[in-house]
Amino acid sequence: MSTTNAKRTIVNPAVPFVGTIFGGLLPGEMVLIQGTVPSNAVRFQVDFQCGSSVKPRADVAFHFNPRFKKKDRGIVCNSLQQEHWGKEEIHQQMPFVLGEMFEIIVLVKKDVFKVEVNGNHLLEYNQRVDLDRVDTLGIYDNVLIQAIAFFPAKVCINCERVVAFAAVEGIFFSGSFAAIFWLKKRGLMPGLTFSNELISRDEGLHCDFACLMFKHLENKPSEETVTKLITDAVAIEQEFLTEALPVKLIGMNCDLMKQYIEFVADRLIVELGFNKIYKVENPFDFMENISLEGKTNFFEKRVGEYQRMGVMSGSTDNTFSLDVDF
Repeated sequence: MSTTNAKRTIVNPAVPFVGTIFGGLLPGEMVLIQGTVPSNAVRFQVDFQCGSSVKPRADVAFHFNPRFKKKDRGIVCNSLQQEHWGKEEIHQQMPFVLGEMFEIIVLVKKDVFKVEVNGNHLLEYNQRVDLDRVDTLGIYDNVLIQAIAFFPAKVCINCERVVAFAAVEGIFFSGSFAAIFWLKKRGLMPGLTFSNELISRDEGLHCDFACLMFKHLENKPSEETVTKLITDAVAIEQEFLTEALPVKLIGMNCDLMKQYIEFVADRLIVELGFNKIYKVENPFDFMENISLEGKTNFFEKRVGEYQRMGVMSGSTDNTFSLDVDF
């Protein structure tokens, strides 16, 4: 693996090696170790440590220890806390060969270390020590090291797409919905306003889904990136509703519409887990009512709220058929 994109690279360090991990370890970061196992090696170890103290010995969050003697050949993983070792995890698979070069990649996750050797997944080690305590890398015993590289977490492009999806569903439709609900408040165009209820219900659900999905993603984009996406979406929607499709044609106030779009954007970015941008109030009181649960007399009009699957369906609607026409 190339070290070109590494945030820090150490070349040909002497062993034993003890070095500071500047900024600590964060989920999504990778540590690359390239080296050679001497032909007479007995063992070597890679330790992700909580400091470099010798007496008392610093805690070790992840102890990676390949052993080459026949009687205990294998890879031992463990953690050291308050100078006491925990229960060993022994892996019999041995990808290291005496006298040959190797490449170790340790991928840091929120609650696990994933280890790859020579391009193949080797093991996973569940963290026993808080990741934010790890600030030192130690390499000891029988091994020659050519390079150590620290790679930053890769921002998931799909994470940015989830934010963009939330902006499309939550911001790009907001002004148009408000304009039509403004007509509903005045008792105008009931057919259009009912269709608007159905569409806004769906778009709101799509936006909520994007926000929930974003919270479960790793390597999220920075607040700066998310803010840029949201503010760009707000600018586009404001221009659309004040220039391309000016709401003043139906008697609405363009400045209040801009404020409403900013209010919607603030709500969205808070749902994504970040701070408000515009900090404005909702200028349209009638838009507060759309979030309320509706009760409709289905004898008088079609129900606009979601219904449980199968409700209002006939007996034939709940059967499986291979010859049904669509």
